[in-house]
Amino acid sequence: MYVAPIAVFTLISATVAEFGFSILQTLLLYSVTVIIGLTILTFVEYPLMLKLFTKMDVFKFFKTQRQVIAVAFSTSSSATYLQ
Repeated sequence: MYVAPIAVFTLISATVAEFGFSILQTLLLYSVTVIIGLTILTFVEYPLMLKLFTKMDVFKFFKTQRQVIAVAFSTSSSATYLQ
């Protein structure tokens, strides 16, 4: 895993060399779109579904699950989230 940042830099450099710097704008737009989508999912859809189907307090749920969500986010593993 120590080599991963260098490998990612190399791959991005090769892509920029092939397609030019305009590809970075596309990548940035994609990243922003994903972040906006995940934000909507986390703060709109999840609480709405929680309230509709369980009648549980949304703030209490997120406070209780804070550590689990942090581990799932930091490891990028949905399997961790399910435990």
